[in-house]
Amino acid sequence: PGAPGSVRVTPSGPTSITVEWETPSTGGNVEYYVIYYQPEGEPTMRVQVSPSDIPSTIRDLLPDTQYTIWIVAFSTEGDSERSPPLTVITQEAPDVPGAPGSVRVTPSGPTSITVEWETPSTGGNVEYYVIYYQPENEPAMSVEVSPSDIPYT
Repeated sequence: PGAPGSVRVTPSGPTSITVEWETPSTGGNVEYYVIYYQPEGEPTMRVQVSPSDIPSTIRDLLPDTQYTIWIVAFSTEGDSERSPPLTVITQEAPDVPGAPGSVRVTPSGPTSITVEWETPSTGGNVEYYVIYYQPENEPAMSVEVSPSDIPYT
């Protein structure tokens, strides 16, 4: 078959890229495609996809990393020339907050407790916390807590 045409690559998250292309206009029926992807300065990797998997998403990539992508079509008659290589950079990973520190739980009444903790020292801004708790012989429960509500009773 001819080479896949009109290849388009789009970052679809910090660890994924979506690849779309036109089927070859010449040659035999394509049985499958191989998408080759290479992070800058690293070995080439590949994933095989069927013609029904266009567009296709490559997952488990590194965030904020440049990849070179090209595609080869395969049929019973042989393989195509590779598509022209394209480069794309995956998105940056979100700045995820670190774990809260110095968690302290103290009784504050016959049926209540107070939970207090230090805000994470690394990562992004905290929008809210989730406190998980489980009374004895009861199902687990949770409550969302705003950073302005620390300590929480």
